[in-house]
Amino acid sequence: MLRADRANALVLAGGPRELRCLGLLRDVARIAAVLPAPRSGSHIAFAFDHDRRAFLAALLATWHRGHAVALPSSARLRAVGPVLAQPEVLLLAHDTGAGTGLHVPSLLAADDEDRDGDAPGDDVALVGPLTLHWPRPDGSLRTRHVTAADLRARLHRCIDELRLPAGAALQNVFGPAFPPALLPGLLAPLGAGATVLGDDEPRAAGSGPFAAHTLLAPASRLRDLARGEVELGALRQVVTVATELDATTVARLRERRIAVGTTTPLEALDPRRTALEHALLDTGDARDAAVAIVDGPGQARAFAAVVAKTVDAAAGPRLSALVPGTSFELFALPELVRDRDGQIDDETLLLRLGRAADGSVPCRSLQFETVGGPAGTARFRTRVPHDFFAFAGHFPTYPVLSGAAQLHELVLPCLRLALGDGIVTTAFHDLKFLSRIGPGDTVEIAVSSPNGAVVDFEILRDGVRCSSGRVTLLEEVPAP
Repeated sequence: MLRADRANALVLAGGPRELRCLGLLRDVARIAAVLPAPRSGSHIAFAFDHDRRAFLAALLATWHRGHAVALPSSARLRAVGPVLAQPEVLLLAHDTGAGTGLHVPSLLAADDEDRDGDAPGDDVALVGPLTLHWPRPDGSLRTRHVTAADLRARLHRCIDELRLPAGAALQNVFGPAFPPALLPGLLAPLGAGATVLGDDEPRAAGSGPFAAHTLLAPASRLRDLARGEVELGALRQVVTVATELDATTVARLRERRIAVGTTTPLEALDPRRTALEHALLDTGDARDAAVAIVDGPGQARAFAAVVAKTVDAAAGPRLSALVPGTSFELFALPELVRDRDGQIDDETLLLRLGRAADGSVPCRSLQFETVGGPAGTARFRTRVPHDFFAFAGHFPTYPVLSGAAQLHELVLPCLRLALGDGIVTTAFHDLKFLSRIGPGDTVEIAVSSPNGAVVDFEILRDGVRCSSGRVTLLEEVPAP
């Protein structure tokens, strides 16, 4: 339980001031008062990008009101949307620009000038039932239900693992709603009477020494810290979640007298992925590495990307031996673009490596045949195969050839076929996208020129217009 007589302070990103426990409890009461009445198995979904104060208050208010929490893997629409479709979800609590649900910062801002209302008593549970959600590449959800009793036991274990001295400050670099950082980044410090610094506090952007005793950050950020010579200030311990640090980084940090803490994650790590990433990071001059594993019938397939000046050509067979029964392919990349939580999902990584979500090499170009048409018009036909690369991620449960893909992969190639490779387009205009083009569709692209510098086009499927528009060219050309 969270008691109002605690004196510990919480410095939370998104809040303009220092919040003491009594103020937090009043925030909880304010939010709980507008939440819907609970019913058996009811959940409140969360989507928070930055506001830790709002997230923490909404979290405690949800449990106080009697609901479970539905926590997506991120605040992105692709992760949140499928969660909202679950029948047990009653409301979305968020700090985003979404026009629906409960915008928690606005609710708390309206209450900032009047804090004389009664706070709840000492019956606000610090933990409650929780459902974690991860979207699969096909748009379905992978879920994990955690009971209040299990979460409470994990919370006590996390408090012991963090080893925060009384009154210590923990700087949390992760986003407020990043599921693996929920316990070590918010609830465990609160339960231990510690102070929580957000990523917008001093030293978060690399200026000045660390003000915190413990830094909770993605492994990629801790690797950069271990390699650098920044002033560490009060920093005595680093902790990461959702992955483990490689031996090279651990050794470098310990040389600088920084302890490396570990916490038990809510979701078990894939030992194959961890083994491969650590082997890559402990070899040569690798600065970053990521692995995507595709499980399917028969042999699993691992696709690894490494950021390094040199890549050992003999590393493949050696790494394959670490994960028996798994084939291995190694790619060198100039960089790995991770999100603020240091994550890069499998589909994004595979796309960067030129692979589909199932690890196959997708079709990357279409074949066109010329068909008859009226004078002054060129007409081409093609079939868009199911494995065409432009369907990736758009959308997982309803693949559509986007407008941009139609222009780039259908219209421009047909313009070149009709008018020659030397044409230069300057603008598309009067664009209309009227009907979906999906996997397996056969379409016809008609190109005609009302004058030498403007070309009309339309895309048809079974005689029905899917798209149309005009293209302005840099120079006049003969009619098709």
